[in-house]
Amino acid sequence: MMRRLYATAVSLIACLCVTMPALAQCDTTGPFLADLSLSATSVDTSLADQIVTCTMTLTDGPAGVSEAACLFISPVYLQSQTCVAQVPVSGTAQNGVYECSVTLPRYSEAGVWTVSIDLVDKVSNRLTFVSLDLLSAGLPADLTVTSDADTLAPELTAFSLSPAGVTVSAGPQAVTCSATLSDAKAGVDLVECVLTAPGLVQEQVCTSATPASGNRQNGTFQCVVQIPQFAEAGIWQAKVSFLDQAGNGVTVSTDELQLAGFSKDLAVTSAPQDVTPPVQTGFSFAPMTIDSFSGSTPVACTLNVIDDLAGVEAIGCTFFWIDPGFLYFQFQSCNSATPASGTRLNGVFACEVVLPRYSAAGQWFASTVVLDAVGNTSQFLPATPLDVQCGAPATEVTSQWLDPSILSWNAMAGAGNYNVYRRTSNGLADGDENGLPDGGYGDCQNGSDPDPTDTLFIDTALPATASQVFMYLVGFTDTGGETGLGDTSDGTGRAVVPCP
Repeated sequence: MMRRLYATAVSLIACLCVTMPALAQCDTTGPFLADLSLSATSVDTSLADQIVTCTMTLTDGPAGVSEAACLFISPVYLQSQTCVAQVPVSGTAQNGVYECSVTLPRYSEAGVWTVSIDLVDKVSNRLTFVSLDLLSAGLPADLTVTSDADTLAPELTAFSLSPAGVTVSAGPQAVTCSATLSDAKAGVDLVECVLTAPGLVQEQVCTSATPASGNRQNGTFQCVVQIPQFAEAGIWQAKVSFLDQAGNGVTVSTDELQLAGFSKDLAVTSAPQDVTPPVQTGFSFAPMTIDSFSGSTPVACTLNVIDDLAGVEAIGCTFFWIDPGFLYFQFQSCNSATPASGTRLNGVFACEVVLPRYSAAGQWFASTVVLDAVGNTSQFLPATPLDVQCGAPATEVTSQWLDPSILSWNAMAGAGNYNVYRRTSNGLADGDENGLPDGGYGDCQNGSDPDPTDTLFIDTALPATASQVFMYLVGFTDTGGETGLGDTSDGTGRAVVPCP
């Protein structure tokens, strides 16, 4: 930790101003919705799209809000529209106002749409306020929509696969999905084509958001599915999903395609074929114990994997925590698509999971997944947990003036050198003279310090005017990097910008 010291420019009488260490704490509670307002409580989408702005006042301590979503759901046909805010328009992540705007498209379903708010903080705690929660809190819980409504999903009038068969023994092959659709009012927004192997494990997908011919009310949409080399041999089957611009959607299954007389089958020849999932032969992570109070901490995951024929496409590593009462859940993940060593057939993959500051204390269990190039997957649950602690702040650097120009502090265990920062400020708020947030904690003074490994700094400079003061911040470096810079006034840890 650190202490702040100020000296008046006129008398150079030192004043020791201390940032008290915060109590040890971890965040296991989701953000709280203190207030909600909507820019409109009724709209008419008969002739055009309409925009409604959600303004949310949120609190979350100590981690701070990461994401706030505002969701509107129609009364019968479950059309939905969502917006997401990630940065406060005023205040801080711990106590701030968030805004985002939802577009209700022309032809939206008429009636009373319900509102819900979904909040996530920086350690992945989630809290959802559904319409009944909002109503009971006296907050706006619905939106009345008047509309020349479109409540019918698009109609599929033709579907085909081209070609009807491929051979992937020597390399991947492309297959074009074509879907002709009609949608009288809103028009088609998106089409998705899914091809599934006979074993129901391997699957390839493509999407189209623009008609290849015709228009959104009556047009043909096309996308290309890649069938990879070594894919499973046999008859792959298709299904197709589509969504219109009012939010009406439907999935036509393989059986429904057949009943309608549409082509649904793709014959895949593959010799050899890869139907064996990857095998994880080793897993480790480091460090095995962290203290989430001190700051965000990366945990390196290392997976040894082998795979027959196709080779590993990507790996994922997740650490998750569940409280004993199963009320709260936190998780953090990473992935890698490139081997750190070896090959995709037999190699080592690595990635770093970052556990944010204030992550829950306790045992975090690992989960890993390995995906090969044809879509076979393997999941593993290693037995060894990550031990996350939420301890007290680091020991303070206790500072004092030996005389009006000599700043001194106590020696810190493990310190390699000490970093002194100085800035001029007319106030004591976090930030620089222009009100910018930290790193406005000052300029590095190590160039003026003959020995940054000792516990002394001599400064004979004075502020430019009597209304200004010098503010000093002392940190130190150890084997883990720089520490001791402390928090800003809202409890957020200062970014590490080490002295050169």
